[in-house]
Amino acid sequence: MQMNRSQAVMWLFFSCTIAMLLILRLQKIELVIVRTRDPNLEIHVVFPIFKNLRNTEFEQELNTRIQDYIKSVVNEARMEASQNVKYFENAHFELEIKTEVHEPFRNVYSVVLYVYKFTGGAHGTNDLRTFTTDLNDERLLTICDFFELGREELENRLRSLILNRISDCKERYFPWAKDYVKEDLIFARPFVVTERGIGVFYEEGEIAPRGHGITCLDFTWDELNGCNVARKKSIASGGE
Repeated sequence: MQMNRSQAVMWLFFSCTIAMLLILRLQKIELVIVRTRDPNLEIHVVFPIFKNLRNTEFEQELNTRIQDYIKSVVNEARMEASQNVKYFENAHFELEIKTEVHEPFRNVYSVVLYVYKFTGGAHGTNDLRTFTTDLNDERLLTICDFFELGREELENRLRSLILNRISDCKERYFPWAKDYVKEDLIFARPFVVTERGIGVFYEEGEIAPRGHGITCLDFTWDELNGCNVARKKSIASGGE
């Protein structure tokens, strides 16, 4: 029995609706946009919300951690703007938070919150916060979780990669940047995990002039092979 045109259209609509509902149900992360303007500050925030996780307590923990950070940044910017508005006539104070989300492996999400703030002074400032989580294991991940090496050996290998990258483009960095990195706590660095590899962040003005902004030293999985990439091997072989 063949369907007439109206039946076919209804069936197509029904199928698309079911597909959309399934996609929404399977979606693990959503970006929320908030725009508002205070008397002294314009605010534009894009932040992630985790949802549809099998463990609702872990879902709430992740969202609370992210939202608490957002609230602290917004509150600080509001306070600075209200204090500085009398010193800067007609100043356009603003706060912008952008979100970058990567899913390098199935159910592993790496989130970067980029913060730009101008609440007075010669120029605005840039900052960031990173979160990397495994939704299967229901925990936040450290950079060590992606490698099989011991902590000390891994830290030395990563430090060596960073130092080599600075040497390759030394005109971009402060003359003392390599000495700074030699004493740095690499595992305390913000980091992001992407499909291509891992990026290690340094704040603006930390190892390079402020004009360069935040420094992200990206290393591909091929470059990191000497560090025994554990999680990439597991995923490639079909493991979790």
